[in-house]
Amino acid sequence: MIPYAKFNIYDEPHTAKAVFSGKVSTMIITLKFCDDCTINSQTK
Repeated sequence: MIPYAKFNIYDEPHTAKAVFSGKVSTMIITLKFCDDCTINSQTK
C-alpha cells in the first residue's frame, strides 16, 4: 500500500511539488490527498 501512495503523489502535480520540498511535507500532503490509503498503510 505504501508504494501505491507514492505513485499517487507523483501522479498529482501539486503533491509532486511537495516531493521537492521534503519527504515530511509529502507525508502530510499524502494524508490530505489520500488519507484512506495512508491510514490503511499505517494500520497494517
